[in-house]
Amino acid sequence: MTLQPSTIDKLSKLFPRLASDHDGEVVATARAIVRTLEAAGSSLHDLGAAMTPKTVQTIVYREKAVYRDRPATPEAKPQPEYIAMSSDRTIRLAKILLAENHLKERQEKFVQHMLKAAALSKNKFPVTVKQWKRWQSILVDNDVFEEEA
Repeated sequence: MTLQPSTIDKLSKLFPRLASDHDGEVVATARAIVRTLEAAGSSLHDLGAAMTPKTVQTIVYREKAVYRDRPATPEAKPQPEYIAMSSDRTIRLAKILLAENHLKERQEKFVQHMLKAAALSKNKFPVTVKQWKRWQSILVDNDVFEEEA
């Protein structure tokens, strides 16, 4: 049950009297608090529930706060754009890159992934713009061009 502002105002005047050094005054104040709550149609249990803080679980994930007490709003993720790559050309360039063996471990794994994707497709296969840029970057970094393929 929600306590009314007028009841809270009355209780705020009574609570400081609980700190008295006189036991009789403390007991009288406690009884006055109970009477005030009963007059408002509440109890000490309602007061305790009103005083309990509402917990909000906050999780920070990659610098974004997620509040668990709010319903998640679906965010429209932008669909990645795709670029069609030639299977034959990708296979030729991937073999050159792997044969030179100057690739870093992550680059080598990426080139092997592209080689497998190209081998599974017949003519052209789709890659995301991010994959295409990474592929081009590896080609430029290793000085592999179309003429060599």
